[in-house]
Amino acid sequence: MVDPTRQNPSAERRQQPHFTDLGELLDNLPARVLLDRMPGPVMGVDPDGAVAYANPAAVSLLGYTDGALIGRSLPSLVAGWSSNSGADCVARLRAAPGGETVDWMHADGFSVHTAVSTPLLLRASDPFLMVYITDVTELHWGS
Repeated sequence: MVDPTRQNPSAERRQQPHFTDLGELLDNLPARVLLDRMPGPVMGVDPDGAVAYANPAAVSLLGYTDGALIGRSLPSLVAGWSSNSGADCVARLRAAPGGETVDWMHADGFSVHTAVSTPLLLRASDPFLMVYITDVTELHWGS
């Protein structure tokens, strides 16, 4: 028998507060939901250079299936960086100016030319490096 005191999850979602102020909505929106909904690729890596987070746009850009990027190392994902340690790759991305061109290896073996943002998490105590990635492949070939 179904417990009448327990509601279904979709009904519970509908009962959550309806925010009319954008600031209030953003204060109550989990960061992961916001990052997952971003139309552009966002990737987070741990201090050792292993991918800890990749939103659906990043997964799609690099040709992986959902979840397949998690745990992969930056040296295996960034073209020309395979001789670097993961920590060296993280340091290199942290120090790069916004718009730095980085070539990522697509799952099918070709390079994806991108521009990488300055780190999205800026405090020295932030345990992860998060970057926004812009595909500039067409711009690269058009020039």
